[in-house]
Formats: sequence, C-alpha cells, structure tokens
Amino acid sequence: METKKVLIIEDEKPISDIVRFNLSKEGFETETAYDGGEGLELALKADPDLILLDVMLPGGSGFDFCRRLRERSKTPVIFLTALGDLKDEVKGFDLGGDDYIVKPYDMNRLAMRVEAILRRAGDAACLRLEIPPLSVDPAAGMCVLEGKEIILSPMELRLLYYFMRNPNRMIHRDKLYEDVWGAPAPAGARTVVEHVYRLRKKLDMNDSEDSIFKIASEDKEYMFSKIRY
Repeated sequence: METKKVLIIEDEKPISDIVRFNLSKEGFETETAYDGGEGLELALKADPDLILLDVMLPGGSGFDFCRRLRERSKTPVIFLTALGDLKDEVKGFDLGGDDYIVKPYDMNRLAMRVEAILRRAGDAACLRLEIPPLSVDPAAGMCVLEGKEIILSPMELRLLYYFMRNPNRMIHRDKLYEDVWGAPAPAGARTVVEHVYRLRKKLDMNDSEDSIFKIASEDKEYMFSKIRY
C-alpha cells in the first residue's frame, strides 16, 4: 500500500510534534510548516496527499492559505482550530476545506478523520451523476442545474452527490454526518442543518412540491427527489 503524505501547518511546535508523532505511528509520512507562506510553498512543491491546517497562523490566517491553495490545488484540507463557532466552520468549508476539527481533539479520532478524508479523495473519480435537470461531476467539482453551473463548496458538492445517490429516501441528519463527513455525528449535528440550508438556497429550492429537498420533521430528516422534468 502506498504511504500517504500529510503536511502539518501549525505554528505551535509542541502541537505539531504531537500530531506528527501520532500520525507517523499510524503509518503516514509527515512534513511540517510553521506559517502559511512556508506551508503553501511545501504544499505545491511536496505534493502532499492531505494538509492539516491551523487557522490562526503568523503572517496570515489558515483561511487565507486555503483560499490561495484552492486557486492552484485540490489537495484535501482539514482545519485544526480553536475557533469553534459555526460561522467559522462554515467559512472553512466555503473556502474549500474538507473537514473542520476544533481543538482540543483526540489523536485517535484525528487519525480516523484523516483516513476518512483520504478514502473520500480516492473516490473522487466517481462517475458523473445526472437526475435531470441536475447533474454533478465530482471529478470536475461541478454542479449544473438546468444548463447553468452552480458554484458549490467541496462539502456541499459531496452532500448533494450523496443525496442524488439516495433519492426518495429519508435520511436523518446524524446519518448524513456520518456518511458524508466520515465521522460520528456530534450532538445536534448543527453543521448538517446549516449545509443543507445553504445548498437549498444555492439551488434556489424552496419548500414547494417541486423542491429537491423535503424536510420530514423538526428532528431534521431530509429526502432528495427528482425535480421538474
């Protein structure tokens, strides 16, 4: 099996060393950088399979780094941060992050999330999926509705693809989190609610009969159905 390379961008060396040590024990090759500029140079030069990215970095935030990286690379990014507000998490996903983990975190759980993201990246060659008038191409990172491209974040794209693979099926928000985010759902799984809301808004779907999404109850079960043939 090919050894996967993880780039750790974290300005606090004790934290970086702990993460590096634990990932090395799990069989990952690791490299480290301590600021965004050095990290971006390494990301483009060393071509890692995944990046662990602190948000609060000297000389520019991890959000700025991710924005610049996404102009040149699709390397998966997991944010590691003390910023636990939902708005910060959503911002991270909007900028192209693949996961968002709030400090402090368990090292075993972190390794699980790394493996889940890498598995998902390995599935990036999923075939284009079409349920007229909507089509999604994961490899190209593209969503088209009625001939018009809709700009979605990577997480929104994965969420929509999951819905399209499970049409006319009620799916609880915790199940969505486990299947799409690749980890046990946190209490309430509020991030799922927010992502589905934003996805509905971007696709201009309301609660009418021709909507893509049906919400079953206040406990938030979602269903995707074919629309407007």
